[in-house]
Amino acid sequence: MDEKYAEAVKEMEHRFGIMVEAGDWTARITFRSTRPTYDAHRLSFTICKDR
Repeated sequence: MDEKYAEAVKEMEHRFGIMVEAGDWTARITFRSTRPTYDAHRLSFTICKDR
């Protein structure tokens, strides 16, 4: 994972209280708390990798 990508993931984990397991083109998102502050259905984002 390049630096920018890793940085974006870290920021997201911190901001939303989630854990992101990033694959090449997908990421699995896990809420750390059992009762997430954010509605999982309304939380969506895309991390674009530069080609």
